[in-house]
Amino acid sequence: MLFPFQKGLTILLSALFISLFTTQAHSGEINLTKEQSNLLKKDGLVTIVGPDAKGAAGMVQAIIDIPVPPSILWKTMLDCKGANRFIEGLQKCRILKEDPKGKWDVREHVVSWLALMPSTRSEFRSDYQKHRSIKFMRTGGDLKILEGEWNLQSVQKGKETRLTYMARVDPGTILPSSMIRAAVEADFPKTLKALRKEAIRRKKASE
Repeated sequence: MLFPFQKGLTILLSALFISLFTTQAHSGEINLTKEQSNLLKKDGLVTIVGPDAKGAAGMVQAIIDIPVPPSILWKTMLDCKGANRFIEGLQKCRILKEDPKGKWDVREHVVSWLALMPSTRSEFRSDYQKHRSIKFMRTGGDLKILEGEWNLQSVQKGKETRLTYMARVDPGTILPSSMIRAAVEADFPKTLKALRKEAIRRKKASE
């Protein structure tokens, strides 16, 4: 069970994780234990949250299988107007700058993560390889550290997508890093499941 301030922090971090990556790690570098591999086969989802050697509050890795083609998942993830369907607490998503050819953009997110507390603003640049990867890095806002990468892998002859996530994040709060990691570990899977649910909804709507 999470205390209210922990829950609020989880909403904030989950929103940041799902909405945004420049680590050098890629999907193939996530080494799963036998137990984690079995969990992925069973639930189509595994998350790993641990300390970050470079000093951020935490390093997050995740793999989720989503039964939609990469093209549909891609549109879902990049849809600023519809992002509040799977990002809890999102008040605003705005594209500040963008490449005419769609290779990158800079976005602003405003997240209300706890009642009676100020909203948190994040600004980040995303670099795109269409239907394959999104790399993001903080360019402004209230966070101390935010960087990472999404990778989309086509599976089941293009009918499904394996989505891999790796990120470093530090909200810059006074809370201990261990508490931040515990909150993320408890609720981040819910955010990924919400993304999967929304992508499936959009696939059905397009049929």
